[in-house]
Amino acid sequence: MIKLIRAVITLMVISFLSACGGGGGSPGNTTGAALFTSASSTIRISPGEIQTYTIGGGVPAYTATSSSGAATVTVKDNVMTLTGGGGGTTTITVKDAKGTVVTIDVTVGSGLALFTTAPAAVSVAVGASSSIYTIGGGSLVYAVTSSDSSVASVGVNRNQFVINGNAAGKATVTVKDTIGASVSIDVTVGNAGTVTPLFTTSSSDIVVLPGSTSTFTVGGGTAPYLASSSNTSVAGVSISGTTLTINGVLAGAAKVVVSDAKGATVSINVSIGAGASIPLFTTAPSAITIGLGGAPVYSIGGGTAPYTATSNNVTVATATVSGTSLTINGISTGNASIVITDNVGKQVSIAVNVIVTGTTSAALTVSPGTSSAYVNDTLTFRIDGGLAPYSVTSNNSAIGTVSTSSVSSSGGTFSVFAAKIGTVNIVVADAKGNTQTVAITIAAAVNTLALSPVAWNIDETNNATIGLAIKGGNGPFQVFTSSTLLSSVSGTIPDPSNPLTFTGTTVNVAVGTQGTRCVAADTNVTITVKDSLNQSATSTMTIKDKNGGPGC
Repeated sequence: MIKLIRAVITLMVISFLSACGGGGGSPGNTTGAALFTSASSTIRISPGEIQTYTIGGGVPAYTATSSSGAATVTVKDNVMTLTGGGGGTTTITVKDAKGTVVTIDVTVGSGLALFTTAPAAVSVAVGASSSIYTIGGGSLVYAVTSSDSSVASVGVNRNQFVINGNAAGKATVTVKDTIGASVSIDVTVGNAGTVTPLFTTSSSDIVVLPGSTSTFTVGGGTAPYLASSSNTSVAGVSISGTTLTINGVLAGAAKVVVSDAKGATVSINVSIGAGASIPLFTTAPSAITIGLGGAPVYSIGGGTAPYTATSNNVTVATATVSGTSLTINGISTGNASIVITDNVGKQVSIAVNVIVTGTTSAALTVSPGTSSAYVNDTLTFRIDGGLAPYSVTSNNSAIGTVSTSSVSSSGGTFSVFAAKIGTVNIVVADAKGNTQTVAITIAAAVNTLALSPVAWNIDETNNATIGLAIKGGNGPFQVFTSSTLLSSVSGTIPDPSNPLTFTGTTVNVAVGTQGTRCVAADTNVTITVKDSLNQSATSTMTIKDKNGGPGC
């Protein structure tokens, strides 16, 4: 009887353990619950934002992967950490030890609908540029395109863009984000409501030398255009889009007739033989003013093709030639001269003045901002925004001496030599009278390893790369940052014997993996340099929160 009772008790215990998942059950899964996470099946996260969720059920250990770089994911024990990248979409796949899968669709963006500061309809004069418009919301990165770049092209700088009027007509500018949201802007260039009469840039009577080619532009009327010659054995003619080409075949005379889709015509009397050929020309005026980021398009004709174009100041304006089409790009404010040259060396010059257009422009900024340094340090600062040229002055040159009193273009730099102990204010003024003041506190020089500036600040909207100077110490050096999300660091002159070290005395501080310096509140980032004797020095970068300014 006792043996029977013991057998029954043993059977009951085994049954109980089996029901509870003990004994030979799966390790770590005591509940029998299916694999789950505390995240919903679809979530949104902002660039640089960190979100944490719990993983449970299934059979530990857990893993998680991201299908794209739009977001990264890590797992420690049963905690999953999700970090937003530059923007876009990704799928997070969570797995347990048995391969059971849970997926989460992630959108990386602001959570706001895509928008621009541009109105729904924009009018731009031919050869001019619109105001500077800002893009926000949606999911980074943004793309801006034009339905007809021959009428209106766009210039884009991160989350800002301008619309350039190239020729009279209408176009649609479309702004898109990485998840396909879009905003459309109707653009009218010139007086598109009135049709310009059919015209060519050729005069009514021209001379073309035998064996030579002359090109002209056709416009107005109603495209497409056609062209014919009354005597093709004397003068050949072709038309491609808006480009008319007349070829001198043999001495003689012919009439070239250009017509549009509605039957309007323009006639050109062509003489093939001795006489003056068509001189090199362009439809661009001899002096033009274009907006920053503008890219007006003009025609080149006459002379002897092919044509080339050069700029004497590519930091202000560049020029490109495609066949008989000339595009001038406004790079930064200032002046430049564009020279067009034909195949036999004939030249035509265009004086270009690039200005900031519209009612808004990037604010004047100087980076780094308020700084600390040591005597005999030389600090380098960068100017962005505002309207060039800029003037730079010191309120006490005995303490801080400015090496460059003027800067000609946005993105330019100037230096300050720390001459004595004390505080000095450096004042930068742009052409409109806007000013920015940088206060520099100068301490006694040190003989050991040091980084200069010791402490400095920079706005979250500023993505410029800042150079720090290494003082003293014994190379080679190594450099580290306390936040790879907000900064990346590198030293000049890499050491060929060790790729992790460098022998130069400058540390460059750029944006980190986030792609911007955007922060939710003022944030300190520590840059640390170590030398070969294991001495270390730090510089503190304070990123100033601008409450989601341009780019954040």
